[in-house]
Amino acid sequence: MAGYYNSYKGSRRRKRNRIRIILLILLLLVLLAAAALFFLQDRAIFTSEGFRFPFSRDPVQEQGEPDDLSDFQLEIEGGEPAVPDSSSPSVPPAVEPVPAATEPPLAAWYVNGEAFLADPDGALSAMQSAGRTGLAVTVKTSDHQSLVPDAGSPQGGVSPQAQSFADRIAALEQKPAAILPALRDDLRPRSIHRASALKTASGAVWLDRTYTAWYDPTGKDTAADLLAQIGACEAAGFRQVILTDFCFPTVGKTELIDYSRISSRTAALTALAKQLSEGTDCSLGLLLTGEAARNLLDSAAGQDVMELAQYFDVLYVDVSDPAGDPAVLESALEDTDCRVGIYAASPSQLPEDGALDSILRGN
Repeated sequence: MAGYYNSYKGSRRRKRNRIRIILLILLLLVLLAAAALFFLQDRAIFTSEGFRFPFSRDPVQEQGEPDDLSDFQLEIEGGEPAVPDSSSPSVPPAVEPVPAATEPPLAAWYVNGEAFLADPDGALSAMQSAGRTGLAVTVKTSDHQSLVPDAGSPQGGVSPQAQSFADRIAALEQKPAAILPALRDDLRPRSIHRASALKTASGAVWLDRTYTAWYDPTGKDTAADLLAQIGACEAAGFRQVILTDFCFPTVGKTELIDYSRISSRTAALTALAKQLSEGTDCSLGLLLTGEAARNLLDSAAGQDVMELAQYFDVLYVDVSDPAGDPAVLESALEDTDCRVGIYAASPSQLPEDGALDSILRGN
């Protein structure tokens, strides 16, 4: 009984030992495989048929590779054109800018607005006889009413003939220039915008020798009213608005004007010019005083040529004044975007080449 027991016990032990050995071998193989995969994972090549390692033979290589790549020819057969990806940004073809057409210099014949309204054919005939190609028309009546429809002007600021005037301007073949008396106005600062008029120390509206009122360039309504008039000229079809009397008055009892709120006349007028320039896209011209044209500065009138040149397209010199020499102004404005214009009383005063904007007044 004892021998049988010992024999049976030894058989079971050997069987368990074999199982352990087999398990150890399997475990060792798993560890070796895991170690190989860990160390060679960066070199493994994955394909649709599984993965392989670089030391295994590539089936493509078994078919043979060309020894000389220069003998290898690539042929692409025609197919459907590629459809661009709408998600990728497309670069438009470069388009060369077309230079903007520039208008020829103004060669205008001066005419009073009321005279033009009364006899437009006569004004055109005089223009042609003088060899001019366009008109420069004043846009205020003798009593300072505006001849261009201006919805922004208060009651009484616009002439009843404004629409008729605008219709006649629109019928012209060549766009005219507008002559706009700016700060000298006996209607608006005297009756409509009294708070924006130049005044005496007593508070009364100051009047010049012809008993005409003037706008204060720093007045609260001055810039808005001028911009409304300029905008009306642009809407009526004028190619350029030329401001006259854009200065402080220098004739009359100017010592009576109260300048206590204005520390610098040139600074005040320049600030107004800046407001006008920034408030419109219309081409702006300015008729300079004789002193400003000669010396580039008229402190009494408030005109500083080099400051004003920043805000006007054309600065005009009245060459009917014996001292009015455009050469001085041309030299000063040489490096600016502002150009010189001529205001003449006779054809002999006009430049022969016609290169400058010019206005010719009749006798």
